[in-house]
Amino acid sequence: MAPTPSSRNVHDLERLSAVSITKDPDQTGYAGMKTPDAAVEVLEDGALRPGGMPVLTSKKYIGLLFQYAAVGVVYGMLPETIYPFMQEYLNCSGAQVAAAKELVVLPWSFKVFFGILSDCFPIRGYRRRPYMMIGWTVCILMLLIMAIMPVGKPYYTVASDRDISTSDYTPEIEARINTSAPGEGAKYIVLMFFAAVGYVLSDVCSDSIVCELAQQEPLAKRGKTQSAIYTVRTVLVILGELLVGFCFNGEDYGGDFDFSLSFSQLMIIITVLTAPILPIAWFFIKEEKAERRDFRVYINEFWDLLCKRVVYQIIAYHFFAGIFSGISYTASSPVQSYMVDVSPINSTLNDVLGHVCFMTGIMVTSKYGLHWNWRGMITPDGAPEPLEDGALRPGGMPNLLSPDYIGLLFQYAAVGVVYGMLPETVYPFMQQYLNCSGAQVAAAKELVILPWSFKVFYGIMSDCFPIRGYRRRPYMLIGWVVCIAMLLLMAVMPIGQPYYTVASDRDIPASEYTAEIEARINVNAPGEGAKYVVIMFLAAFGYVLSDVCSDSIVCELAQREPTAKRGKTQSAIYTVRTTLVILGELLVGFCFNGEDYGGDFNFSLSFPELMIIMVVLTAPAVPVTWFFIKEEKAERADFRKYIKEFWDLLCKRVVYQVIAHHFFAGIFASISYTASSPVQSFLVGVTPINNTLNDVLGHLCFMAGIMVTSKYGLNWNWRWMIIATGIVVIVVDSSVAFITVWDIFRNQWFWLGPPIAVQVPSGVAWIIALFVTVEIAGVGNEGAVYGLMTTVGNLATPFATTLTLLINGPFNITNARVKEDDHSVRVDITYTIIISYAMKIFSWAFLVLLPRQKKETQELARNGGSSKLLGGITIGYLSFALVWSLMANTLAIFDSTSCLVIAGGKGC
Repeated sequence: MAPTPSSRNVHDLERLSAVSITKDPDQTGYAGMKTPDAAVEVLEDGALRPGGMPVLTSKKYIGLLFQYAAVGVVYGMLPETIYPFMQEYLNCSGAQVAAAKELVVLPWSFKVFFGILSDCFPIRGYRRRPYMMIGWTVCILMLLIMAIMPVGKPYYTVASDRDISTSDYTPEIEARINTSAPGEGAKYIVLMFFAAVGYVLSDVCSDSIVCELAQQEPLAKRGKTQSAIYTVRTVLVILGELLVGFCFNGEDYGGDFDFSLSFSQLMIIITVLTAPILPIAWFFIKEEKAERRDFRVYINEFWDLLCKRVVYQIIAYHFFAGIFSGISYTASSPVQSYMVDVSPINSTLNDVLGHVCFMTGIMVTSKYGLHWNWRGMITPDGAPEPLEDGALRPGGMPNLLSPDYIGLLFQYAAVGVVYGMLPETVYPFMQQYLNCSGAQVAAAKELVILPWSFKVFYGIMSDCFPIRGYRRRPYMLIGWVVCIAMLLLMAVMPIGQPYYTVASDRDIPASEYTAEIEARINVNAPGEGAKYVVIMFLAAFGYVLSDVCSDSIVCELAQREPTAKRGKTQSAIYTVRTTLVILGELLVGFCFNGEDYGGDFNFSLSFPELMIIMVVLTAPAVPVTWFFIKEEKAERADFRKYIKEFWDLLCKRVVYQVIAHHFFAGIFASISYTASSPVQSFLVGVTPINNTLNDVLGHLCFMAGIMVTSKYGLNWNWRWMIIATGIVVIVVDSSVAFITVWDIFRNQWFWLGPPIAVQVPSGVAWIIALFVTVEIAGVGNEGAVYGLMTTVGNLATPFATTLTLLINGPFNITNARVKEDDHSVRVDITYTIIISYAMKIFSWAFLVLLPRQKKETQELARNGGSSKLLGGITIGYLSFALVWSLMANTLAIFDSTSCLVIAGGKGC
């Protein structure tokens, strides 16, 4: 999601792991990972860099809290709109909804590219803040575009038609159904995707700073900063989700309010909420200027890092474990809609509770689990030797509330706004308004967040190519400009009628459609969704670029934290972002809860109006990023040297092993089922407002997980925590799914409520994965390393979604079948659910690749060795996954290609 000297001379501070690895292969200290010139000793307290325990509330770093708060707003609101808008308003298929959910967050998979960008190409000497500004600008532009785009009629133009079985449709009902509504979802998902690119760019830059701060923390406290950051982000995610839930709970969104906002109006709200982050991120985030890196050298160093066992092993774990644990079933959304009849507001409340639990997991980990075994809870060779207090670089404990860094908080807040709002529109807009298929919705959800998979490239760019001496802030600005531009594009695009032009038609089974109902259904609606998804994808590119630069600064700050407190900065940053994500989700939920979105409000915003709101909310991130994030100028890096060092780093066992864990474990853990969105819409009848409230509560739980981890779990065993949290997720979620699908008991809150609790352990597991990154990132390559490690996790999910589409495709779980709710479709959905959880269990097999805790990671870094073969293999499977995910999820959101087998169809 998401998201490193001692008493030696000052040159030790400018280090990049691959260089010291190649220069001093026999070095046994914590050095090979961090320094381009010389090994750096771990400080006495275990900190990985000097500087002391960072204070996020100081003027230097308080901008980081706002940065993550903004990220939380967007991250909470955008994805939260998917259920009420796509499932309820557009009546997209379960596969479409599932794809939409992934597309909205897919830009997170580009974090590594954003990290490289901000690491290598400083703007005016700053590596983070300019990119934060750029990212937020892109995000806000995308929000504005969606705000001005006209939104068509919902699939059920008469809301009461939603409850009528298709077999009972009369000609009158069929005539008034807007059959074209499901096709409208794609364009919104595209815009959300690009908005996500913008705020993810900003988030990546914030993460880099947080990583630095975390490495300043003593060993005993390392993780406190990260926990605080992500607690803030989760809080805003929750607020964003609540906003979406209440705004998207009208009849058009499957809700029961007599009012709701239109999608466009909600985008306006998101814009308003995130816009202030622009000046805050600039003025209240401290960033030292950095020289432009030699890009070739940077890439070589990055490659060397990737070849380290500690890197490729962890990457392999995250990827493969993520794949199998992420395999789901496409019937989830249709079941939620038609079988359980979950209203958007209840769906939102469920998400909110889930985020609350997730945040609780983070908080618990920060408080008690900083030294837990990582395997039980849920980094590259030659890490630098810590300073006396365990910090990985000098500078002392960073204060995020200082003028130098408070802009980071605003940066992450803006990212939170976009990340909360854009993906949140997928359900109400694509599933409800456009009535896209479950496969389309699933693909849209992934595409909107796919730019997060490019974080490593952004990191390399900012590391190697400073703009006017700055590696971060100029790219932040660029990212936000791109994001805002995409939002503005969606705001001015005309939006067609919903699939159900009469909202009541949504409740009528397809078999009962009359000629009149068929005549009024907008059958073209599902095909409209693709263009929005594409624009969202580009918007995500913008804000992800800004996020990557922020991550680079955060990484530097985190490395200043003493060992005992390392993780506090990251926790604070992501807490801010999550908070804004919640706010964004709430905004989408309330604004997209009208009848057209499957809600029960008598009003709602249009999609373009919501984009305008997002533009207004994110626009302030541009000036704030520039003026309230401290960044020292940096010389342009030698790109060839940078790439060589990066390659050497990638070849280290500690790097490729961690990458392998994150990737493969992430894939299998993320395999789901495409019926989720249709089930939520047709069987449970979740209204957009309830869907948003669910998301908000989920983010509160998620944030609680971050906070708990920051307080207690900095030393928990990572492996055991992953297993423990996985068991909780499987037991709770599968029980609810089976009881709902087989009509033993169907209720919005039963469908939404219990799974919320799993967000607490999810928050714990997520923040722990970020702790690993801090242990391996070095000075000069924070953006690339932080982006690479977080990209792996972000990339596993969309790749898992493509596998989900392939697995679920033969079952042919369409919206019409889910609405019929007969024995055959229940059996098919059950099979997909069983497959999903079997994959999650299989993902635990990759835990052997994940170090148990920080000390084990450092030991692996010192003694793990390196392998160019495994480094090359790591690049190979990550590249394939990125291309495949982008291709398959994109094909799934377009009507003309969604029939392809690789897109979850039965063949064209």
